[in-house]
Amino acid sequence: MPSTETGEFDPPSSETTPEQAFYYAWITSLLDYALAETKRQCSDAGLEVHWEVFHCRVVAPVFEEAQEIPFKSICHMYGIESESKACNMMVAVVRRFREVLRRRLRNLAGSDSQAEAEFEEILRFLSESSAGL
Repeated sequence: MPSTETGEFDPPSSETTPEQAFYYAWITSLLDYALAETKRQCSDAGLEVHWEVFHCRVVAPVFEEAQEIPFKSICHMYGIESESKACNMMVAVVRRFREVLRRRLRNLAGSDSQAEAEFEEILRFLSESSAGL
């Protein structure tokens, strides 16, 4: 499955069809872009710790096959006052990520309805891909 901080996926197996391989590559590229852009936005806004919380709770478990770090440990690592604050920080970055992804899809799809359909398909793909983690 995925292996890097920016969300780069391992190649699909030899059993996939050319269409599946193309779709996999397209999603990989899209997710790489969305993660990199979200990280850049967080850095530009001085939200580096927000990104780190998101990374520990979302990116690393899904894209790096790492164990999800409990909020209590994240609070200790980054000097965050409470688990609820850490959770809110993560949610703020999730929102940014989703917006970056939706914006990119709108640019590629040409219509909001097509973009939303692609967005839902990507969410399904991610759910299926992370099911084995």
